[in-house]
Amino acid sequence: MLKNTGLNLIMRGGSGDPYNPQANFTSAALYQNNPAPLQEGKINSASLLWRFRFHLRLDKSFTWKPGDDEKGKEYKVNAYLQIRNLFDARTVANVYRATGNPDDDGYLNSAVGKAFIESQNSEASFREYYAMKLMGPANWELPRRVQLGVRVNF
Repeated sequence: MLKNTGLNLIMRGGSGDPYNPQANFTSAALYQNNPAPLQEGKINSASLLWRFRFHLRLDKSFTWKPGDDEKGKEYKVNAYLQIRNLFDARTVANVYRATGNPDDDGYLNSAVGKAFIESQNSEASFREYYAMKLMGPANWELPRRVQLGVRVNF
């Protein structure tokens, strides 16, 4: 029953990528970056956390012979189930340089940010939309993905 069946568990890991920390808070989520960012410390003196990802693949190979009308033909078939990010880990891929967090650039709580918020029509709406903009998908690794497929060789 398990003949020609395969099971693979892949673990990928890596140390955090380096980035340049920032000394001041800027409006990273707005289309303008105001005030200009100031680097803090040396180049690449901060780094992201370590990342670990697990992927699983289960496959079964078999030979398929079509009906009598095609004598001598046979196809090698491999059906598989592949799960990427098996444990659905919420892994950080990028951070805002001023705070080192993937979901907060620190601008809303800075003196410059508070003054800018007060000039808006609705402070609550501005804070809410700004927070949504900060939750950019590029700051996170992809969630769990399940793929089901068939490969046919002839």
